[in-house]
Amino acid sequence: MFQLINRHSGKAVDVPGASTSPGTELIQYTPSEAANQQFRFIPLGSGVHQIRTTDGLSWDVSGGGTADGARIVQWNSTYADNQRWKVTDTGDGHVTLTCVRSGKVLGITDRSTSDGATLEQQTPDGSAQQQWRRVDR
Repeated sequence: MFQLINRHSGKAVDVPGASTSPGTELIQYTPSEAANQQFRFIPLGSGVHQIRTTDGLSWDVSGGGTADGARIVQWNSTYADNQRWKVTDTGDGHVTLTCVRSGKVLGITDRSTSDGATLEQQTPDGSAQQQWRRVDR
């Protein structure tokens, strides 16, 4: 299990309220040891992973969207390309997470540093808000 901490905000990816409902939007929140901030990376080959919550739901680009701003939700695992994430090491202890379907990376809506800000896919720009540190839990 891993926790993911955003380089820009210092916040962790979080399933709000520890929801087990498909369609719940992922957010960032102050890091804790809680299970709703821990995720399993399932290797699918060639650096691609499916990322799952402790309840077995997968990270999913909502509706299979390919546009900037499409939100990241938890959803039943389908192994569709909008649930497949390429993990790329930045060389300094961080990674970027790129959705296979869209080629866009995981980032924070409006580059927010606030608790509760949603996660979305964005065109890669190399910024700190698109970089994540994986902490082994």
